[in-house]
Amino acid sequence: MQAADKIRHWRKLNKLTQVQLATKLGRRQSTISRAENGGQVEWDLKVALHELTEGFVSFSDWIETVPGMSLSRSATASDEEGHLS
Repeated sequence: MQAADKIRHWRKLNKLTQVQLATKLGRRQSTISRAENGGQVEWDLKVALHELTEGFVSFSDWIETVPGMSLSRSATASDEEGHLS
């Protein structure tokens, strides 16, 4: 399952709309939409999602298994630019 699918799945499991999730993260709805539609997910969005869901083992478990979604700052060279594909 791709990162976009997992974000969408987790959001739906927790019965959150894109707007509700964006509000909780202090982001715009378009950022969530872009992430769910397979666009680049900014590193700070991944960190915010991790912090929001820290009590939810399922999020922490799967986020590290998705290629390009590691929360480690040294994951890839593109991480230096603040984006992971």
